[in-house]
Amino acid sequence: MTPRLYVRSLCQVLPMNKVYLADLHIHVGMTGNGKWIKIPSTRKLTVGNIMDTAWRHKGLNIIGIIDALSPWVQDDLRSLMKHGDLAELPGGGYRYRDKLTLVLGGEVETREHNGGSAHSLLFLPTLSALRELAKELSLHIKNIHMSSQNAHMDLQSLYKIAQKHSCQIVPAHVFTPFKSIYGNCSDRMENLFYGNRPDISAVELGLSADSFMADRISELHQYPYLANSDAHSLENIGREFTELAIKGPPDYQRIFAAIKGHSGKVSCLYGLNPALGKYHATRCDKCANSNVLPRTRCSQCGGRVVKGVNERIDEIADRPLTDKPLGAPYIYHVPLSFLPGFGPKTLGKIYAAGFTELEILYKNDIAEINALLGEKAAETIVRTRLGSISVSTGGAGHYGSIVM
Repeated sequence: MTPRLYVRSLCQVLPMNKVYLADLHIHVGMTGNGKWIKIPSTRKLTVGNIMDTAWRHKGLNIIGIIDALSPWVQDDLRSLMKHGDLAELPGGGYRYRDKLTLVLGGEVETREHNGGSAHSLLFLPTLSALRELAKELSLHIKNIHMSSQNAHMDLQSLYKIAQKHSCQIVPAHVFTPFKSIYGNCSDRMENLFYGNRPDISAVELGLSADSFMADRISELHQYPYLANSDAHSLENIGREFTELAIKGPPDYQRIFAAIKGHSGKVSCLYGLNPALGKYHATRCDKCANSNVLPRTRCSQCGGRVVKGVNERIDEIADRPLTDKPLGAPYIYHVPLSFLPGFGPKTLGKIYAAGFTELEILYKNDIAEINALLGEKAAETIVRTRLGSISVSTGGAGHYGSIVM
């Protein structure tokens, strides 16, 4: 069954709630004084550039920087506070130039006894709280200054530490073949916690899965889903994002109250068609041969076969695919950089005119886009809005592509 595409306006205002657009998984590449945090990434991916790009070019309202366990990243944040660009909010989190709410966290790697490893996102309201968590984790992590370091413990042990520090816990990209709970650790999350329900705030789907696919695993029905970019470059910020209906100004407490449905809610997910994700289908990582199941080596070239998220979910699912998600609607979002003709020059025109990527994709009048970018670009946006585009499927580390 093919999941239907929900047609829905962006940034609707709901009764008593305002809608905010959040990408809570963004990496820092380098500090302001030239120290690497995330390798590989880009030198332009600094804390200041991330926040500027997120609101000015992408049109986001809330972001999460998940390398804030690093003392070097914390130094950059304190520098922004000293210069008046960043201010701590009463309910936790930080406000950047009155344009954007920033949530701080860390991505931590764990390893199970069967050899599988997984990434988890841990969020805290303040720099001081993050420093205390980093102090304890540095006893287990060899280089706390770097991104996504191995904590040399299993998932349950990490979550015990996280709960002690009152973290909001989100398992990251839970289906990808590497560094995820279902991808290479276990068929069921509860098995990693010896049958107990883990105290987590939400589950991050990852680029190669959507809500329809995740709903096939019944133990996930009790959790809200998040769509995040896992950006390793400025261009990829907001390639997936979550729409949150929040009661009151967005701060740390209200953001996670909405995510967990206590006050407000996750009102919509804007994610890639999962076929665009680089681990959606099973492929050879050398020659991209897809006729490889159930082998571990490619019959054509001997390369490694990487099992796709789609096949992995088929293996472990205990429910059929349906045409409507159990939770928030899921919109197939197509970042401008995925569209033919929207290279750096065209994106530069958009930003120079004062428009954001999300305004072009969802809000701007087509005549206005035509006047700015030309008829061909305007036609591409029309077809994207209507969903009249095709997708070439990705796998084994290679993204899919849009076929117009």
